[in-house]
Amino acid sequence: MNDKTDRYIKFLLSGLGIDWESGGGSYILCGVRLCIEDTSCEYNIRQLYSAIGREYFRSVSTVEREIRNTIRTAWTKREEKYWQRVFVNTANYSEKPPVNSLFLSAMAESVRLGLFQKM
Repeated sequence: MNDKTDRYIKFLLSGLGIDWESGGGSYILCGVRLCIEDTSCEYNIRQLYSAIGREYFRSVSTVEREIRNTIRTAWTKREEKYWQRVFVNTANYSEKPPVNSLFLSAMAESVRLGLFQKM
């Protein structure tokens, strides 16, 4: 992964109100990186949690819980325009926070498509 892509992911996370240096935020950052490098990770979320856990020496359940809590916290404080841009292609954008797998795959897709290049 190149430095430009990494900065872009961090910019995107910050726009969504996620501190990428916190526990859950760093797990999300790692998860998005892994999904970009290997799209099959998006379809096997347990494998993705396991890979993140190995990176940070944490259990799968800890990784899952921290990502979920980070997404929920950011969702409650969200700035609508950023969230709508990330989830523009998802049929289920509603008043509920997205599940972890949807959030990570939508983030990876947003980075791949460069949806925030002009913001």
